[in-house]
Amino acid sequence: MEPIVNPIVYINFIAEINDRTAGNLLFIITDQLRSGIRKFHINIASNGGIVFHAVSIFNFLNGIENVEIHTHNLGQIDSSANLIFLAGSSRSASKASTFLLHPPQMNFRNAGEASLPIDFLKERLQSLEKDQAKMAEIIASRILKGPDEVIRMFNERKTYSSEEALDIGFIHEIREFVGTPNVPIYTITNQ
Repeated sequence: MEPIVNPIVYINFIAEINDRTAGNLLFIITDQLRSGIRKFHINIASNGGIVFHAVSIFNFLNGIENVEIHTHNLGQIDSSANLIFLAGSSRSASKASTFLLHPPQMNFRNAGEASLPIDFLKERLQSLEKDQAKMAEIIASRILKGPDEVIRMFNERKTYSSEEALDIGFIHEIREFVGTPNVPIYTITNQ
């Protein structure tokens, strides 16, 4: 095997979390791991998305041994995107960046006039409650708050500044992103 020219890879995740974008992120990371890369700098700006994928990415990133993962908030991280961000063992944010926390929700796309039976609604409510508990547990494991406090934060629906994020342990430092010349950069967007 040839020596690795660049020991680090940058990934820009500027997207909603869905089947395609989650798959692309996992593919890039897996492919780079096979190439011997052991340092990842993941820049994130995301309005969130599907909790299932965010939890899966968090668990995947945390399961990789002997790898450094740095996450950086490029502008705005909302909802379930916080889980991917918190997978970083070191975390930073640009000064003008924000973090939004809110309870998980169910979106009805193209539902028109939907008729929803009570058993379906009960099932969805249980699923949302489980998602909220999972999200709170993951976030609490990474910041200076307990799960019950995180759920209170969800219910406040507050947007946190980078300074506030530093105070509660979301990030370790406030700094602007500066890339290293000649390092590969992969970008995932909604396009």
